[in-house]
Amino acid sequence: MFRRFDNFVRNEFWVTLVFEQVRNFGFIGVLFSAAAWKETHLGNGWLAIWDHLVSAILFPAALALLWLNHQHLFHKIRGAPASRWLKRLFAVIYFVLFSELFRYVLEAKLSR
Repeated sequence: MFRRFDNFVRNEFWVTLVFEQVRNFGFIGVLFSAAAWKETHLGNGWLAIWDHLVSAILFPAALALLWLNHQHLFHKIRGAPASRWLKRLFAVIYFVLFSELFRYVLEAKLSR
């Protein structure tokens, strides 16, 4: 079964692409977490304004980096030396993962 992955493992393009995306999504997750933590752990008095400001900067920055990473990923996939079916399979997996993520976030917001 793992012999099917031999072509991908030997190709530097795919290995670099996967690990770049995982690293970038990890960094973006840290930014989202920092924004959420800062918004929920507010200081007293004028420090609360500072906490809101930092959270208001971190959240859009994380969204912008998420969009940039998304665009870079699909730019790389479009130019990749792979079959059309593999690209479609990747798009379906990507869509399912993000739709589940958004569903999870919406459920968490609605349960408050």
